[in-house]
Amino acid sequence: MIEFEHPRLVWLALAPLALWLFVFVARAREAPSGTVEVWRELERSTPRARRRGWTNWRLWVASAALVAVAFALASPVRRGASPTSTWRVLVDGSPSMFLPWADRGTPAVGAPTRLERALELASEWLEARRAGGERLVWVRWSAGRFEEVAGAEPPSAWLVAEPSAEDQPPFERCDAAGWVWLTDRSRDARFAGVFASGGVAVPGVIGETTSELVELSTDRASGAQPELGVRPKMTPSIAFVGDPPPLVREFVETWASARALTLSGGPVALTFETVASASSAALGDANSAALGAGPGWRVRGRAASLALEPGEREWLVESPGSDGARVLVAWRPGHVRSAWTACDEPEGDPALFAVAWSDLLDAARLSAPEVVACAERAAAGDSGVREPTAPPLEPRPVVERWSRELALLAAVLALLLLG
Repeated sequence: MIEFEHPRLVWLALAPLALWLFVFVARAREAPSGTVEVWRELERSTPRARRRGWTNWRLWVASAALVAVAFALASPVRRGASPTSTWRVLVDGSPSMFLPWADRGTPAVGAPTRLERALELASEWLEARRAGGERLVWVRWSAGRFEEVAGAEPPSAWLVAEPSAEDQPPFERCDAAGWVWLTDRSRDARFAGVFASGGVAVPGVIGETTSELVELSTDRASGAQPELGVRPKMTPSIAFVGDPPPLVREFVETWASARALTLSGGPVALTFETVASASSAALGDANSAALGAGPGWRVRGRAASLALEPGEREWLVESPGSDGARVLVAWRPGHVRSAWTACDEPEGDPALFAVAWSDLLDAARLSAPEVVACAERAAAGDSGVREPTAPPLEPRPVVERWSRELALLAAVLALLLLG
């Protein structure tokens, strides 16, 4: 069914009627009067181009041009639906996916990552989906939930290792028709397709102490067994952004000292940000009373509310369990944000308060960037491909617009008249 986005402009299509009326009146004024002989003489002497030119083709071309312009301005559209398939491509963001890939020996410097290898294995399949007009949705497991982005290619940020890369996604929740997994190890799936990069074991740093990095090394050329070694590491630090209340700052500094974190210099393992002091005008309630509580403790004070940023999780909410409660503390790996501007001494059991906040800071603290767990560095086996089960067809809205074609037609007709 054809619709018009600007239906009132359709009336402009009647403009040719005015043109025809003008021509008719103009020709009537030129009609001769008098005797029949005089009329016949004038008829014979009138050039054919003047008598029949407009009637033959110019008037019709001008009318068509006016109609084309009118419909182009009215923006005709046809809405419908076209059957298509939607494929969801799960991108495994485990730390192992960003290790260098090799099918034998030791990965060379500059080798592609396991994720890049999995994308290479899937390249022909993905290209066939794009050529067929099928929809691709890229999926990633992050901060305990799935993120989805539609597009022909995965977001470039997903192809770079995050300092907070999490464990592997819950593949069992994505084993359905229309799903494809990009991973490193071959996995059992009933319906989902699997493009597994495989890859040899990759030696490197597998852990850390307060002052050293624990490294797994091996000499593949000699066939020696892997060996553990240690080497010094730079002392990590904690960074404060904003001015937290004295109670909060004292506790965070005590925790940092117990974890051998400095207050300046060295790679930042945790950033503690107090946002209310810098954005109270925007938030509007930076100095309102607040009550935060956890199991066995509670804190009164004044605070603003936080709007969760991408990848963040709420940790402390005013009046837990109530709808619309303000978020007082939120975190993501490497970053804690607090809305407290003032805090009283905690009520209840101080030990439970200390344990709760210590667990939060421990969870948010980043490991040294070189650290990848031993299980992640293990060999992933051979490359493998399993074709997916096709998803059911679903209607996709289709909108056809003809304004451009009509405007082009009007321009061609105008050039024809001028020629």
